[in-house]
Amino acid sequence: MVPDVTVILPVYNSMPYLTECLTSIASQSLGEKRIEVVAINDASTDESGDELDRYAVLHPGVRVIHRSQGSGGPSVPRNQGLDVARGRYIFFADADDILGVEALERLVRMADSHDSDVVLGKMIGWGRGVSVKAFRHATQADLFTSEVNRSLGPQKLFRRQLIEKEGLRFREDVWFGEDQIFSTSAYLAASGISVVGDYDCYYLRHRDDGGNITLRRKSVDELVGHTEICMEIIDNRVSSVYGRNRMIARHFRAMLDRSLRPALAHTDRDYQDQVWDRCLAMYHKFWHKDMLPEVTALHVVLLHCLSNSLKKQARLLAQDRTRVERSADLVENGRVYRCFPFFRDPALRIPDSVFEVTGRLKARASLEDARWSGDNLVLTGYGYIDRVDTRDVRTTLVMRERSSGRQVSQPTQALPSPDVTVKNGKGRWDYGFAGWKAKIDLASMGTGGPLSQGVWDAYLLISAQGVVKERRLPCPKVAASITMPSGRKLRVGNAEAVAVVPYETKSGRFSVDIGGTLRPIVPGGHVTSVSWHGNSLRIVGLGWLSEVSTREVSMRVILRRRTKPGRGGLRTLLGGRFRKEMNLSTRLLSAHASLSTEESERAHAQGFLATLQPLGSESQQALSSGVWDVYLQVSSQDVVEEVRLRGVKTLSEEHLWRVRLLKARRGMWRSCTAYLTKAGYAAIDSGGQYFLPAKQLLLCRPVGDGTAGTPRVVTGRIGPAGHSPDALRMEFLRSGKVFRSISVSPSLAGEGDSIPEHSGPERNLQRWPMFRSSVPEDVISSILASANDRWSVRLRIRENGMDVRSSAVDLLDTVEHALTPSGPVAPERCSWGESGSKGVGLDPGETETGTSSGDHEVSNP
Repeated sequence: MVPDVTVILPVYNSMPYLTECLTSIASQSLGEKRIEVVAINDASTDESGDELDRYAVLHPGVRVIHRSQGSGGPSVPRNQGLDVARGRYIFFADADDILGVEALERLVRMADSHDSDVVLGKMIGWGRGVSVKAFRHATQADLFTSEVNRSLGPQKLFRRQLIEKEGLRFREDVWFGEDQIFSTSAYLAASGISVVGDYDCYYLRHRDDGGNITLRRKSVDELVGHTEICMEIIDNRVSSVYGRNRMIARHFRAMLDRSLRPALAHTDRDYQDQVWDRCLAMYHKFWHKDMLPEVTALHVVLLHCLSNSLKKQARLLAQDRTRVERSADLVENGRVYRCFPFFRDPALRIPDSVFEVTGRLKARASLEDARWSGDNLVLTGYGYIDRVDTRDVRTTLVMRERSSGRQVSQPTQALPSPDVTVKNGKGRWDYGFAGWKAKIDLASMGTGGPLSQGVWDAYLLISAQGVVKERRLPCPKVAASITMPSGRKLRVGNAEAVAVVPYETKSGRFSVDIGGTLRPIVPGGHVTSVSWHGNSLRIVGLGWLSEVSTREVSMRVILRRRTKPGRGGLRTLLGGRFRKEMNLSTRLLSAHASLSTEESERAHAQGFLATLQPLGSESQQALSSGVWDVYLQVSSQDVVEEVRLRGVKTLSEEHLWRVRLLKARRGMWRSCTAYLTKAGYAAIDSGGQYFLPAKQLLLCRPVGDGTAGTPRVVTGRIGPAGHSPDALRMEFLRSGKVFRSISVSPSLAGEGDSIPEHSGPERNLQRWPMFRSSVPEDVISSILASANDRWSVRLRIRENGMDVRSSAVDLLDTVEHALTPSGPVAPERCSWGESGSKGVGLDPGETETGTSSGDHEVSNP
């Protein structure tokens, strides 16, 4: 069996960290059978080799290769592991690091799901820095626009097929940065790159004993050689100018921070000169001015020194790091300059543009509160520009329509904000007047007139000491810190009222949708429970108005009588048996009702309970005959919307599709059935339009064992009533007249009990009580003596003035089958009695076909 992953583990003097590393691999949720470990002991002089052998005995998937001579670096062991690896994927681990329990499972799943050749797993540094930006979760990460190129270590999942196809191996002549060369080549060859950024996959350790190879002092070749190779690979293989510049700029940042600055701080001047010359050669060969936004302000000054042979000044920047990092900014004529050492030095005459950071400064803003004040939206927040004091700050709220680009603006009211200085000023900058308050007047904002229909994005224009920046207005990162105002229907100008919905975009910014372009106010709801309590039907469910908070919503359940074909619109009669609409007593339930349903993720769901009294009450008229559909009316201020209610998938069917017989005044009986239509909508059949009481008395075809004289058994299921003693009777009919009547008693049905055929819309027959009765011998004798008569059996309920009869089932074929072993009688002799109603058997609720006319009866005797 080919393993999913081969973990290649080079080991050199890694105790005691090795034990923890091996344990983390053995504990992977992917399972040991799907993991192969190839550990290469690179001539360790401590107990690492013994520890590897011990694990190989305990874990069959661990393969140990002992090298007799050390290679001096990880390249040779890793290549040796690649030569024998069998897994579909390769993961390179270091012996002093550990893996998260689910790391390999998540990485493999991501690679398989998205056909990725390289998958990065989120790394956590233990005493070491890692790039946070590189590990932003992404199923498909673009190499040029994402930040994956910041992570060039080998601790990733690589598709082995890609490695073999491209002939990828670690450079054994490069003693430092060989992993960057390997990863860069793999990135450029990969057809897909993904990032598992939602789980801590790999823990990168800083060793207390200083054993990390990256921590020791490096030669000139080790310091810059790998950077030269990576830049050359990218320059040769990347045709996109933008992609080339972004990828190479990453190596210029590394060159300046990890090669040039450390070398300039070195005491050996010859060492400094060698590194300087090689960095200068890379600058002349690979640098492009379009890379400036990809490097820091200090990098720009260092590059200027490098290209203009200002080695002394560059050395000062490298050696006096504290002074450099604390450099102040000069704000002058709307420009900001970083005052690094020798800024405006008259002897050097370096252009101010080298030190300018205006374009690098970011506008900071946040919306801290939003609420309605009448028909206006009132917003408060803060805004400032990095490293620029707010002593003369002015902010303007700009609303920009997304599709047309039309914009209107509104000056804000300044508010003191000492807390912003405390939180973000770092003891150096004063943001005490960053606060602001603005009003969005939909009818006339600023001088722009009414806001037209569309999606309006909010921007904050900030001006401080002549420096002007604009920022799309973000909502707070902590979602709980602000409650978005509910949507409303308002008049904008002279037009009719339209939906106005303030909302937070997917990217966390504030916008207003006018007219429901993207965020319409839509009602929703469903039924979660239907149950009978005495003569009352209780309907429990959820309802909501999208974009409206539950605390501003009221609800009412409405029953609407379905109009028969040809009668709709001809007349509207209120009251009496033609009443077309009924409001049910409805009360709201606590929010916990929403958590037990499939719509629990809806933030605006509100529970409700509606009670129907089909026979009427002091506050509710009786439910007239007909099919009634269930609607929910959801209201909030000027918004009134309706939705037809569906049942959730998990809705219990115990009380659905079951006729409920209710005794009305003057001894009359009324049947009432709650059910779901074909499309899943809730409905109520009053008076037996579809659900007939007679169709709830269901007979199975009588059976016998084929031996003459053996009693035949009649079984069936009973729905609505007849459960009291002597209420349910079985009648044996001779040519349509009752010949014999016996009492039968229903009982709980078992798993093996037969289920009768039925032509109506009933459901869940297996839950109905059943009955079983033998055909009396005198009935059998009479049948045999009068073969020309038609014999049948039917059920009848007679209880408390109620009389319900079922369709009849022919008995003659059963008896003749017992007397004629050669086979059954002709098909016409095996017919059911009266087969029921026209239209019954359709799943009711979408169309109405008329009242049935079969053999059933509900009457007062």
